[in-house]
Amino acid sequence: MDELQATFTVITPAFPENARTVFKGHLFVGDVLLSHSSMQHHPLTPMTNANLVRVMAFSARF
Repeated sequence: MDELQATFTVITPAFPENARTVFKGHLFVGDVLLSHSSMQHHPLTPMTNANLVRVMAFSARF
């Protein structure tokens, strides 16, 4: 964001066409929490936390 001189961004974690939905602040793949799906072992971006508040807070530090 610094390089683009942007003051805000829009985050859209849900993508129903790929079975990604959000319920009560947690991201699901189908009916499974993201952190319990096969994405938890992704080689580049392991998803070990489905709580979007925590994920966004962590991402904001970088």
